[in-house]
Amino acid sequence: MRNAEAAGDNQKVRQYAAELYQNLFSKFDKHLKNISTLYIAPDSFLNLLAFSRLMPSEGQYLAQKLELRQIQTGRDLLRERPRKNTGSLLALGGVDFNNFPDRKGKGDKVADNFLLAYADTTRATGRLLPFNPLPESRKKVDKIAKLFTQCRNSNYKILTKKDANETALKSLETPPAILHLSTHGFYLSKRESERPMILSGLALAGANQGIKGKTGKDSEDGILFAMEVLGLNLKGTELVSLSACDTAKGDIDYSEGVYGLVRAFRIAGAKSVLMTLWSVSDSDARKFMTKFYKNWLQQPEGTSDPAKALHETRLSYIRKKADPKIWAPYVLVGK
Repeated sequence: MRNAEAAGDNQKVRQYAAELYQNLFSKFDKHLKNISTLYIAPDSFLNLLAFSRLMPSEGQYLAQKLELRQIQTGRDLLRERPRKNTGSLLALGGVDFNNFPDRKGKGDKVADNFLLAYADTTRATGRLLPFNPLPESRKKVDKIAKLFTQCRNSNYKILTKKDANETALKSLETPPAILHLSTHGFYLSKRESERPMILSGLALAGANQGIKGKTGKDSEDGILFAMEVLGLNLKGTELVSLSACDTAKGDIDYSEGVYGLVRAFRIAGAKSVLMTLWSVSDSDARKFMTKFYKNWLQQPEGTSDPAKALHETRLSYIRKKADPKIWAPYVLVGK
């Protein structure tokens, strides 16, 4: 389906979307008639499938038929007590990929000699290419911060330019309620004996220097691998939003599902992770994420349901007959 989509063959895409629905859901159709919400725990390559754009019938997407909630394990089904909509926002955008921060850091508690050696190998083989600026990403985080202050009486902090760096994330003393990361994500194809958690990551300040083998005064290279994410202080963080390209792509293992950034952020403590399954233009991402946050942050006091907000955002795009390539890549994994 991805190849047909890349070729602009919409008829073929719709055909595949219908066939995939029949192959995956036709046996359960009778059980789906009287429900409004469907929980999905995909395995293997199904983690990279945009279930929302599958077509149960001509002209209808699965997202129109059911509210879809994607989980990783059965523990995600456990209900939590409703919480007040409180806590801070930490938003990162407008990253300066060409320059390291000026300050020294505390050092990386997670990276070991193996990780640093791997990073050198990655650069030497040219597996990471220079990251281009994302001018819309700063506008995006400013808009989100404005919505946050209007809807929640809480503090926010924006990390931009050289301040959007590894040390700033690794030295968090208090976990934010929301962590929004608007930057480039990447995925490296697996090689024999490589650890899955060092195949995906995010580009931060100085990343274009880091891929040349350089490090800043804080001893960081500007490239936040999934393995490094494991050490972040995110216990109690309600949502991590990865507004980046290819952020859901990690090494696929048939017994364990998707590794990579999503898994790493959840292990670090995040209750839910909002990710993208394929690249979205900077402008389209800004508009979609702004709509999502508006739907979420304006939910009634005492409720906080980002999955429902994502569902409502998808439907608003479908009603406008927007191209699924714009709204379908967004998936929220977790509670």
